[in-house]
Amino acid sequence: RFRLEKEKFKPIEITVALRKKGATEPNSPLEKIITRPEDGEKWEQAKRIARVSATLIAELDMHLCATHLNAEQYAIPAYRNIRDNPVRYLLFPHIKEVCLINHSANQLLLGKTGYVTRATGLTEKSITQRVQQVLGTLDWNNWKPREKLTKDHVHASASNLYWEVLNEYIDWFFKFYDDGIRDNWEEIKLFSDELVANSISAFMCGYLRQTALTTSDSSEQKTNSKKVDWYQWNERLDVRIPRAIVRNEQKAISRITTSNEASDEDIANLKEVCAYVIHHTTFAHWWSNSRQYDEGGELRFTGLGLRYGDKGIFTSESDDSVLPPAEDATLQLWISYMLSHSSYGFILKNEEKDIHPKFLELLKKRKQEFMDLGVNIEDIPSRTNI
Repeated sequence: RFRLEKEKFKPIEITVALRKKGATEPNSPLEKIITRPEDGEKWEQAKRIARVSATLIAELDMHLCATHLNAEQYAIPAYRNIRDNPVRYLLFPHIKEVCLINHSANQLLLGKTGYVTRATGLTEKSITQRVQQVLGTLDWNNWKPREKLTKDHVHASASNLYWEVLNEYIDWFFKFYDDGIRDNWEEIKLFSDELVANSISAFMCGYLRQTALTTSDSSEQKTNSKKVDWYQWNERLDVRIPRAIVRNEQKAISRITTSNEASDEDIANLKEVCAYVIHHTTFAHWWSNSRQYDEGGELRFTGLGLRYGDKGIFTSESDDSVLPPAEDATLQLWISYMLSHSSYGFILKNEEKDIHPKFLELLKKRKQEFMDLGVNIEDIPSRTNI
């Protein structure tokens, strides 16, 4: 828990929930340990636990699921169905390598012998379950970057600025190529059908269902704003929108269209989809990817997985017994460095000359605004290629 003081977030409480001794089954009873700054060394130990856990969640949820695997859901049906529609020129430069890099991740990171399975307390089965649950919370419909919480909330400021530029570019593109997009709309219908049919089931965890939603009747869910002023819905599926049902399964991803002829609403939907996909394969992926070495590159500060060691889980950073084994430690440093230090595939460099010059022009026009936030737009990749 944090308290906002003079535009800064101050941590005031950490709750650690541990399975009771000897309990190894899923959903076993938990013991909650609450610590606060006045607890001295215990507080410092709890911060280490929180950092390590947050690093794993950031890498698994926000990086692997929300950008890599999320983008693949759109890339496969796009490549299968979009041939003549000009939207291919808008999307393909940004999704052309995500499936390949995800295939490599399956071998390196996931599975029985993958690094995440070895380095954390998650089994192969539980990782798969986590991936399905996170993807089940993601949808393009009504998505937008998170709101800025303070004047120094750099990520939110930069993300919203990029979103503004991106939507200006997409608005221009759809006006310029309007005839071609509408004339080849049947391809978008096929794209939409396959996208939804293969979407993960919609998901919301039990905690949010209890605290974030009220149900007025059996068919409608509403947010309970009094209870969830801390939760931002911008980046998760809009619970107010009815979900598509396919094979008796409520799907997470919304339909783009149900017609072979485009309506104005359909066009607006497709523009949202394009903005969502490009944002996630470029800015969102870059932000999480490029910064993981800052903390993931320091084993004492935050290893990827919690280990009990000789003194249990509450222990100091100087306790070598909670560090990863030498081989896993080396691999963590190598992976975090490799993924955050790519040297090819940038929007402004446009090495393969497949990004429309209009996007480059609009980004360059706002370059100083990004620099004022500490963001160099020349560092933003054109696609998820690492």
